[in-house]
Amino acid sequence: MTLARTGDPDSHHGYLMRYVNPLDGGWAMPTLATMIRLLPKGFATRSYRSSDSMIFVGVEGRATVSVAGQSLPLSPRDVVVVPGWIGYTLAADEESVVFGFSDRVAQEKLGIFREARQ
Repeated sequence: MTLARTGDPDSHHGYLMRYVNPLDGGWAMPTLATMIRLLPKGFATRSYRSSDSMIFVGVEGRATVSVAGQSLPLSPRDVVVVPGWIGYTLAADEESVVFGFSDRVAQEKLGIFREARQ
């Protein structure tokens, strides 16, 4: 993919692209953050946590979401929910595309969003 040739993946997110509103460059929806990420084969993220609750949906490939000591497989059409402020990692068994959405936009507007990269 072209995205993978642009540089190294973010150590906490992989190659992450936000869906944006073309009129103002902000998030695409007024209360939900939507994004898609590419995880190269063998790539594993570092631990990440944030105040928003994240919902991951497998699009392509096979990956694993590790949440609070539990490993959950993520294949096409699988859904994994990570509650707010619980750390998680993603690991790609093969090149994987993962769609995600959360309540981050609403939290940002309220001034309560926070994150921790470990």
